[in-house]
Amino acid sequence: VEQRMWMPTFAWWSLREARDVMLRTVLTGQPRENIESVVAVPWATSPSRYSQQWESYVAANLHFYTVPLAIFLRRAREFDFSPREFHRSLKLVQRVFRVFSPRLMQTIYNFLGNERINHPLINVINNHEKHLGHLNPRKHMVGPLTLISCQKDMQNLLEEILLHHLHSLRDMDFLDRMTQRVENICGQASLGEMNVVEKIVFKGKMMVGFPIDYQVLQPEQQNYNARSFGSHSRRQESGITSPERSRDGMYLTELGKEQVIKGTVKCNVLDVNYLGNPMHARVKNSEIRWLVPILVAFSDYVNALLFRNNRMVNLRFLADKRNLFCLAILYGILRFIWS
Repeated sequence: VEQRMWMPTFAWWSLREARDVMLRTVLTGQPRENIESVVAVPWATSPSRYSQQWESYVAANLHFYTVPLAIFLRRAREFDFSPREFHRSLKLVQRVFRVFSPRLMQTIYNFLGNERINHPLINVINNHEKHLGHLNPRKHMVGPLTLISCQKDMQNLLEEILLHHLHSLRDMDFLDRMTQRVENICGQASLGEMNVVEKIVFKGKMMVGFPIDYQVLQPEQQNYNARSFGSHSRRQESGITSPERSRDGMYLTELGKEQVIKGTVKCNVLDVNYLGNPMHARVKNSEIRWLVPILVAFSDYVNALLFRNNRMVNLRFLADKRNLFCLAILYGILRFIWS
């Protein structure tokens, strides 16, 4: 329901059927129809239908675009980008970024810039800001009002998305990597996670005025495959960007804690090693949720009985749907051969 009420306000040009209902209600004076029942929320990946004919609408609602966007960018970093919720949070970001198409952003920048004084719709913008009263953002800005001031928040959001994406790539097993390659190369390439992330980064840089060649992550953050996480040699290569850790890379030393407190260095999510037995990690999306605890408990029982808790047996792979699918195919092939 929140999406259905939000979309008519910001992307009215995408809801032709709802516009017809509203227009028919106003012209005929008939009882208001339920707009929510006819609003079809566009896909997060569908192209924007914004055109120049909607400039007057944007001018009359200018700061209902700029202020919510600034608030969203500041709060979006609080989304849960963990592996379990990554795609859901990414889709929420996509839905917002979809509204702010290049044409719409060009219109907003024209209305916010100095050249707006000579714009034919300047009176519409002035009336809009007058009606806002003390809520007019221009009254609370020291310098010129521009979306460039949102660059820091956009940087934080894109950095958060990229770091979690790189972290998930590092934790991929062979089947995960093969699945992603199929998504990125064959048929459904536009749905591949890597392509989605790249499009979000490109769109985000455009929205707040970053250069096209702007790098969200530093080179040492991008080269996650070549990293020796927590190693002493890597800390020497990374200089002051990485805090000092213990020899096993699990914990910060006293000097490392002092460096973080003083703000001279910062921790990187890619540097965090998994603590404990990976067999007891959180359930993945590709696993059967109810089967995981059964297999883990049975593995622990076998290890305690036969190997004195040396954890030599891990049957959790049998809870992976892809492994079960491969085993089913193998069983079918062997049964066909033997028959």
